[in-house]
Amino acid sequence: MLDVLNVRIYTNKEQGIALAKSFGCSRFVWNYYLSKTNNQYQETGKGLSYCDMAKELTQLKKLPDYKWLQEVTAATLQQTLKNLESAFKNFFSKRARFPKFKSKHKKQSIRYPESCSIKNGGLKLPKLGIVKASISKSINGKIKSVTVSQTNTDSRHSVSLTVRVSKLGLNTD
Repeated sequence: MLDVLNVRIYTNKEQGIALAKSFGCSRFVWNYYLSKTNNQYQETGKGLSYCDMAKELTQLKKLPDYKWLQEVTAATLQQTLKNLESAFKNFFSKRARFPKFKSKHKKQSIRYPESCSIKNGGLKLPKLGIVKASISKSINGKIKSVTVSQTNTDSRHSVSLTVRVSKLGLNTD
């Protein structure tokens, strides 16, 4: 069973800059591959799959003009590609609208699918280190993913921790 815990985090200056870079890189990857998928669909009638996008992203990061994509953790960029593929699947299944381009003037978010933990009363995130967090309850389970969000109105960051907890046993006596 999955449980979600929302937490406020308090970044220092370096961590705030690193998060801003991560938001920007994730937004760029989303917009770049949304445009590329749209173009390919218009030309061939078939879009790009996650595997195609992930292979191309690896090559894109090696190009001199896109070296800055290496500054952030690869897992968040790959998660962005998975989210884009999911958005297209939901659109074609008529469960959602067509995916839109992301803007830096709206809510920003990135998801860390792994390698996150609670350390010293803070949240340990890849390439950020330990970030101060106000965790209101104990976490009994394994952290599956961490989504960091920032609204456009302020520079505060919030986190949604998705935790796998063991099933609660119901006493049927």
